[in-house]
Amino acid sequence: MKLSKYFLIVICCILTIPAYLENNKIDEYLIEVVIFEHLNFLTNESLSSQNLDLEDFEIISLAEKKKSQINQSAINKSFKENVNNLIIPNIELSTIKKSHDPSIKSKNNFNHRHDWYARSLELNELDNIYIRINRRKEYKVLHKVSWIQPALNYEETPYIHERFDNNGLLFKLYKSRYLHIDLLTYINGDIFVNSQKDKINDIKINALKNTIPDDVEIQKITIDTQELYKNQQLKIQNKPINKLLKDEIKKRGEIDFLLNENRRIFKNEVHYFDHPRIGVIISVYDSPL
Repeated sequence: MKLSKYFLIVICCILTIPAYLENNKIDEYLIEVVIFEHLNFLTNESLSSQNLDLEDFEIISLAEKKKSQINQSAINKSFKENVNNLIIPNIELSTIKKSHDPSIKSKNNFNHRHDWYARSLELNELDNIYIRINRRKEYKVLHKVSWIQPALNYEETPYIHERFDNNGLLFKLYKSRYLHIDLLTYINGDIFVNSQKDKINDIKINALKNTIPDDVEIQKITIDTQELYKNQQLKIQNKPINKLLKDEIKKRGEIDFLLNENRRIFKNEVHYFDHPRIGVIISVYDSPL
């Protein structure tokens, strides 16, 4: 069989993926978090320092979101091009605002895995709440953050550790029959964890594997290397393998205050977690992607 026939088979398989994905979507959510401190708090509870041990926790850190870059010189050049021998003058560029309507969703999230667990400091659902809290003298905003993630079962879902100053948030959104949030927030704790990028990659790969229909058989296609590299020069370069440097890890330490709560939630709502010293507001909405 010719090589072109093999490629035709592969292309046909790829074209059938979107239809299957429509019926096998992985639920993904936009998470927004605002953390603040009560400056004037009164309580009869004992708020003495305590030890926090995260050794048995599977933890990841949010990845830095890649910024889109615009080739300004290419844009400027494009406006100088002639169209029908005429130069188009005075073109006004309008700003297109991205819709955050939760009801507007992509048909599938096959192409959105790269956005999972990417840190953003922008808020949508909680922006007004953040502004109001930040204006109040009795509160001090400690941190705000947002990201997109899938909803997996408890065993597959790691905790997300977000460190800000000498404080930290541990967040776990998982799905059994209902959505649940497992939350730990602490103040004044010298705790560090590694980023665990491999774990994030595993989640993305497993999500892709789960989109493959059960009745699809794994086929081994043998391709003649002479056909594959016909009229091409095969170059093999020996590149040194760089060992990845592990981030600093310290999963246990003394903290001053701890908010620890597990709660069943409903999506597309705002949730408030209270503590005499700490306040955490979280929104879990359908991803706008």
